[in-house]
Amino acid sequence: MTFTRNGSCFLASIIVIAFSLHALGSTLATITYPDNTPPKKVDIWCGKAYRATDAPFPDLVDAGWMHPPPRSAESLLDFTCRPVMKPYVEDIKHSIDALQPRIILDGKVSHDVGVPFPRPVNKKPPNKIWVKVSVIYIDPHKPTAPAKTITLNESALYMDRGAQEVQVDLSTLPPRPEAYIVNCTIALDKGGKVFATASSELYWLPPNPYGGSTVYLDLSQDELVVFDKPSVLPGAFASTGYHSFFPIGYYTGWGGYLASNFSILKDIKSAGFTVVHPIPDGGPANSSWGGDPNSIQHFLAFMDACLEVGLWVMYDMRHTYMSPEELAIQIKTFRSHPALLLWYTADEPDGHNDPTNSTLLTYRTIQEMDGYHPISFTPNCQNYFFTQYASGADIVVPDIYPVGNNPKFSKVYNTVCNRTYGCCGCDNCPGTLQDLGNRINEMREYTRWTGTHKVFWGVGQAFGSSEFWERTPTGEEVVEMSDSALKAGAKGLLYWSAPTTDDIWKHTAELARRLNPNDSWRRWKRHGELRTDADQKEEKMRTEL
Repeated sequence: MTFTRNGSCFLASIIVIAFSLHALGSTLATITYPDNTPPKKVDIWCGKAYRATDAPFPDLVDAGWMHPPPRSAESLLDFTCRPVMKPYVEDIKHSIDALQPRIILDGKVSHDVGVPFPRPVNKKPPNKIWVKVSVIYIDPHKPTAPAKTITLNESALYMDRGAQEVQVDLSTLPPRPEAYIVNCTIALDKGGKVFATASSELYWLPPNPYGGSTVYLDLSQDELVVFDKPSVLPGAFASTGYHSFFPIGYYTGWGGYLASNFSILKDIKSAGFTVVHPIPDGGPANSSWGGDPNSIQHFLAFMDACLEVGLWVMYDMRHTYMSPEELAIQIKTFRSHPALLLWYTADEPDGHNDPTNSTLLTYRTIQEMDGYHPISFTPNCQNYFFTQYASGADIVVPDIYPVGNNPKFSKVYNTVCNRTYGCCGCDNCPGTLQDLGNRINEMREYTRWTGTHKVFWGVGQAFGSSEFWERTPTGEEVVEMSDSALKAGAKGLLYWSAPTTDDIWKHTAELARRLNPNDSWRRWKRHGELRTDADQKEEKMRTEL
């Protein structure tokens, strides 16, 4: 059985805050969300016309293209600040030192990103700067009262020591679903003149009222951290405490495969995979999982089965993510389930040319109803409104399929493929097994240019012999693609799609077991904590992959 990837080509202004470094007087940057309607009613992918009957219109591609910042002859301060964890939850477990609220301060000298140091030190930048961390709080019960600036921390930052974590006290702030805005102001000395600022969002939530899983993002290591509650996690999840693991698994066919045979989950688990990502059939939320109004209840039974065998679920809302009503049905149904790992909203919205603010609006909707699970999406294009689409996710999961296709000429549409025209199934790819890792590195560079931070996973090719792809990769090729993603810092791996060939399944299962050598679980440890010999051996194994 094969499943067609949504990477095929289909027909398919707002301003918000972006958080990065800016000159004094502009503490918050803005990301604009332009209208990306094509100038002609033609089929496009990544902003490009691709049918032989249609001429290219490069202006749309150029409108979504990010360019490197200009080089600066003088030294610049490139500074960002962000919470260590998303979210922080008001909970007794914060008595654990590693869970005490902290902010990451990261400053370095740059020649392309940042602001100039105050004269006359800009020609020889200082090694030490002074950072004040604060939040602006408006009492919801006193909306007419003036806003309060609450200082959370003041610290010296030595830039030759790398990123530094500082502890903050959130006890004076009421927990709430909305993000607090953390402002970091920078001066050369304590009490000195502020010359730059940086900002980020901080989520400080009440204890999870829905039960089930609470999944954190450790943004110092870009890892998922889960807390197991033995009262609701039987069987394989019955251990107690905070744990981390490497998420790895397949986008997996639903209708005609998983939907009718939950026993497949035991095979997935025994192979060493930790995550399953079912592919919805389509239609509204109530019928996405089988075409009838009761299919959402069938999917709940599926999640129960995942819980029983010890698999996490990556819940896919690709067909409904732009509908607040459909989102609400799914979020309220599944947010309390202990097998839910994270939400997956948009699948290749840049390819489909979804509205540039679509993922952000969805992100805000989900956060209002469930701030206890991360949010992810998959971009397919190399460089098309990346910042806009990525602003609506915590985890970015690019998919690259280079094996068996011609990235320069489309046999499907009989056209060339280049930066502004054509669709060949792998946007602007050189066509090597390193393409996935290179794409992650490119996108991470985009986030550096904008002063934002994203966690990156990767999607490897486990299919072929259809559409643009003349053959299916070997198992060894899939592992090499995976290795390129891991070397680029990917903290999770998915594959499109299962069922796949026996050879690919065997090789990716071996990789999964190497990435999770202790039966998928390891006790979560923050930087600086005592690590056992077993911890160090495991880390060495993961690093050497």
